[in-house]
Amino acid sequence: MIAAGIGCRRHTAAEAISDLVTAIMAEAGLDHIDRLAAPHFKASEPGIVEAAAHLGCELVWVDEANLSAWQHLCPTGSVHAFAHRGHASISEACALAGTDSRSPSLLFPRRTRGSVACAIATGDSSS
Repeated sequence: MIAAGIGCRRHTAAEAISDLVTAIMAEAGLDHIDRLAAPHFKASEPGIVEAAAHLGCELVWVDEANLSAWQHLCPTGSVHAFAHRGHASISEACALAGTDSRSPSLLFPRRTRGSVACAIATGDSSS
């Protein structure tokens, strides 16, 4: 299972999200992702839903407990995200949680472009 985790500012366009995911996929040598994972508190953002449809992958919403559970495996952090959400890494935690694995690993740590942050993780969903 390969999941791209997303963090973004309010009203971020689908194109900005899918462009960053696609760029990271190319850099990581990936031809697909299985899931786009985003924090539950962004569920009202149409750009995330549209980006998942454009990328042709499943969209999953990551709850607060999972955001917290994966922070210890997140190598980067945002002071802004921590101040506003209590988690230093949103995109990396979402990527890790999005794999549905007990032992996921980051393929690509958080990269930001404009109003979007993205990380990619992999994990065996049966582990």
